[in-house]
Amino acid sequence: MTNGDSTEILSKYSIDPNNLINLNGPWDLGYAIALHSISSIPIDPARHYFDTTYTPVGKLLHNFKYVRSYSSKDDLVNIATAIIKAMFDQLPIDILTIPPSNVKRVSYQPMEEIAKSVSSNLEIKFQKIITQKKMGKTMKNMGLKDEKKIYLSDNLYCSENNIKNKNVFIIDDIFASGATLEICTQKLKEQKCEKVYILTFTKTR
Repeated sequence: MTNGDSTEILSKYSIDPNNLINLNGPWDLGYAIALHSISSIPIDPARHYFDTTYTPVGKLLHNFKYVRSYSSKDDLVNIATAIIKAMFDQLPIDILTIPPSNVKRVSYQPMEEIAKSVSSNLEIKFQKIITQKKMGKTMKNMGLKDEKKIYLSDNLYCSENNIKNKNVFIIDDIFASGATLEICTQKLKEQKCEKVYILTFTKTR
């Protein structure tokens, strides 16, 4: 992707790299590209049904994850590539990874597909580092952040022991409570990872 291409894709979705959402946490640097939605009206909250109006990036993410729109995937990959070049280009990144998914899909892992394409664009190694011991509870079914962190701390582990002094970049879809990314960062730091950087496409309101 050339500078002209990256400027065009960011402009198309009204993204200004200077106006990203700062994410505070135990990582060394973290941003969300945009809010996930503008409004969300409950239809059947018990079944998690809402009438949601998405931001442009939130709509892309929804379309790729749930409608399997591969044109949306291409735009998400190009957006992430452009943002990483703009915001993290001067920082050493050794490995690009993703958090483990709470949803077991046989052949369709949206964030893994995106991350592998971004890693190829940037010529950064993609490697799954954090592993989930068992499939079980999903984060949206848990209430308090502390409850999520306790569950994740017991259930996530670092499956690679070769990350000492490495700089790891985690790319994820949505930042909600931040519990998963906090525990992932903790597990990486326990293995003497040097730096942890975070980028999510969206953040909940």
